[in-house]
Amino acid sequence: MSYFTPAMRVDVMRDPGARQIQVVSGNFAWDESVPGGGFIPGTIATPATAAVKDRLLQLWSTPHGALKAAERAASSAKVTKENGATAITFPMTTPLAGITMKITLNASDHVEKVETRTENGTVTETTYSDYKDLGEIQSDVLFPLHITQKQGGVQVLDLTITKTDPNNPYVVFPVPESVEKPK
Repeated sequence: MSYFTPAMRVDVMRDPGARQIQVVSGNFAWDESVPGGGFIPGTIATPATAAVKDRLLQLWSTPHGALKAAERAASSAKVTKENGATAITFPMTTPLAGITMKITLNASDHVEKVETRTENGTVTETTYSDYKDLGEIQSDVLFPLHITQKQGGVQVLDLTITKTDPNNPYVVFPVPESVEKPK
């Protein structure tokens, strides 16, 4: 993940042999056949233009991304107390303008819930729990072990995280030519 660019690569192994790699970098989104697909001979980077906003919203909805998005919102962010918890609400900026984000912090000030609401009223609620440092090299970067997500009140995601790599120095997300200039 890179919040500066902004960019993110999600590499999911569903079953042995079933791998899905989704990437977003700035205004471009694509799927890779292998990490770095499109730059390695014999590999593929398939444009996914329609997925740019959804993938950017995924990036900014991560615990660390949500807090950075709130920081970028500056004076547009409003902090309140709700049932004893701290809540931060703010409008997203371009290219996600029209979406409102609400972050709820737990008693340890970790992001417990991120709720996004689109202009048409679609609500996505992502909850994060059981924060730990799962990196091979301990770094004090805590990540939630359990992530669930609901869209329109229906659960669409339930993840258990077993490994993170917060020390991965690869945060450069070049856009493959097949994505940037499709034929």
